[in-house]
Amino acid sequence: MRFFTYGRKSVYKDNSDSIDNQFRMCREYCEVRFPGEIDSWRQFSDEDFTGANTNRPGFLLGFIDFFTAGLFFLVYLQLGLQDELDEILGRRTQRYWAAYLLGIPTLFIYTLVWMGRIAEELKARALELGIGGKLTSFRHMFDWNVFGLLLMGPAVATERFFDTLNKVERELNRRREA
Repeated sequence: MRFFTYGRKSVYKDNSDSIDNQFRMCREYCEVRFPGEIDSWRQFSDEDFTGANTNRPGFLLGFIDFFTAGLFFLVYLQLGLQDELDEILGRRTQRYWAAYLLGIPTLFIYTLVWMGRIAEELKARALELGIGGKLTSFRHMFDWNVFGLLLMGPAVATERFFDTLNKVERELNRRREA
């Protein structure tokens, strides 16, 4: 099997894991879960980008998520993004793994609705912080995943989601430093 890992370090969360540690934890998880089945291992990250730079490779995340049928985010969200979202949104969100499992019998409609709701909450938080421009939303997430071109739709939705997340983190970092 071929594995791709993505490491991201948030400036907003001082206690988040280093990218090297994220890669190590992914590798250990995959070695335990898929012993002897790792044919190739690729790593990429945003470490060379600042939180203020919203032009990051989140677009690529959509392709990876699409080709792994959401399994990529099962690992990625467990490496700190889920807690980061909880902190930004001010509440404990339903765990992605639970939304993913509930999505299986519904042909992943449940998972898509879960992502759309999180996107809408993230949009509301961005607007609350005075952030304008193109933001993620329930409609954007749903429409691009359902009606978007087969390969591009999920990538466009994921890129907008992470772009909004980065904008919110950048504003929270700015306020924290002030």
